[in-house]
Amino acid sequence: MLLYMLIGLVAVIGIILVAASTKPNTVHYERSIVIGTSADRIRPHITDFRKWGAWSPWEKKDPAMQREFSGADSGVGARYGWKGNNNVGEGGMAITQVTPEKVMIDMQFIKPWKAECLAEFHFTPQAGGTHVRWTMDGP
Repeated sequence: MLLYMLIGLVAVIGIILVAASTKPNTVHYERSIVIGTSADRIRPHITDFRKWGAWSPWEKKDPAMQREFSGADSGVGARYGWKGNNNVGEGGMAITQVTPEKVMIDMQFIKPWKAECLAEFHFTPQAGGTHVRWTMDGP
């Protein structure tokens, strides 16, 4: 009886490992919200990293987080580095593209894991405001 249970356990583990090996090694996150104003009024709050403290949930996870701003004040070339507690880790990001429809940001995570991701904010006008869609893709 114990032998059959052991064989069954090995079979289940084998099936899980085979299924996991067929999955992609990338991740995609996406969130969206409708904000009751134009994209022209929203975009400056994304393209100026100094303004992220007012709206980014990550900024509130560690009020003592060390922040470093460099490059352009806002828009393409603006850079932001952070180093904080276990909730926020350590990393940096840089704005690489700004258009009326989107903002692209290269992100580098150092701790608690190393990864490079691409984040995008997309702006779509709609009745009563702007649909803002945030995506992040990476390994």
